[in-house]
Amino acid sequence: MSQDGRSVLVVLNGTEKHLRYSVNVLADLEQQMGQPLGSALAAEAIGIRTIRAMLWAGLKHDTPALSVTETGDLMQTYLDGGGSLPDLTTKMLEALSLAGFAGDKDKAESKVTEIGPFVSEPGSMPQSP
Repeated sequence: MSQDGRSVLVVLNGTEKHLRYSVNVLADLEQQMGQPLGSALAAEAIGIRTIRAMLWAGLKHDTPALSVTETGDLMQTYLDGGGSLPDLTTKMLEALSLAGFAGDKDKAESKVTEIGPFVSEPGSMPQSP
């Protein structure tokens, strides 16, 4: 968590960034996704476009000019360097929770479990911590 208690620190490609969500950022996110955030998170499987859009929105506080495509490039470099989508998604859901938009942390962590099968290699099951 950051010093202000409203954002979550994430290191992307060696650079510290803060994920932070606000009403305006979430409105931009919903416009980008074409659906309400609650609908996207309630889906049986969360797609990569949703994860990329959520990261983009969360980084807008730190990097206002960041594009969705540039966010995808950041994600790809993060993954190529050994990062994982479930870890990144946990941080995004934690930031949503800190901002008052995603309920408590336990609920956010249970959502990551639902994301896990989507991001696993085909034919494999996510490993328990």
